[in-house]
Amino acid sequence: MGTIISGYQISDLIVLSGREWKILRLKIHCPNTADGYPDLFLDDLDAPIASAMGRNMHDGFQHYLKLGTYRHPDIRATAKSILMM
Repeated sequence: MGTIISGYQISDLIVLSGREWKILRLKIHCPNTADGYPDLFLDDLDAPIASAMGRNMHDGFQHYLKLGTYRHPDIRATAKSILMM
């Protein structure tokens, strides 16, 4: 889910690009006002490589970014999981 620091959610994603590992860090501020934003950082750069500005919340609930599959416990799996090493 990421880490919540001073109202910001910070999530790291480690990806392989060619033969190099890269760290993508996403910093999100989620208010109901126009000062919300996501910033995307690459490795240890101080400035974001991508950014946007604007309202990104529509209600007072706490939201979060989840990367991956969403599964409800009542949904039966139809295929077996395969782990390759």
